[in-house]
Amino acid sequence: MKNKRINLYNWENRVTDLIDIPWPKVHAEIGTDQVNWLLKQPPERCQLVVDKLNERLTLVAEFYRDDALTDYYLRWAK
Repeated sequence: MKNKRINLYNWENRVTDLIDIPWPKVHAEIGTDQVNWLLKQPPERCQLVVDKLNERLTLVAEFYRDDALTDYYLRWAK
């Protein structure tokens, strides 16, 4: 399977090249349960990554296995 990417949260970082994820805002936007579930997954199933384009950053969940993606959608389908 090619990896499937789901954008979770976008923000701007104008201060430095240091990437600082605004976790309280991420938790408020997508939910603490979802963040915790994603962070507890083994890296061969899925990972959280940050994409950077100029000053715009995006927190992305990358899924590497079909069962992980299915599990995610069953838990947090929108």
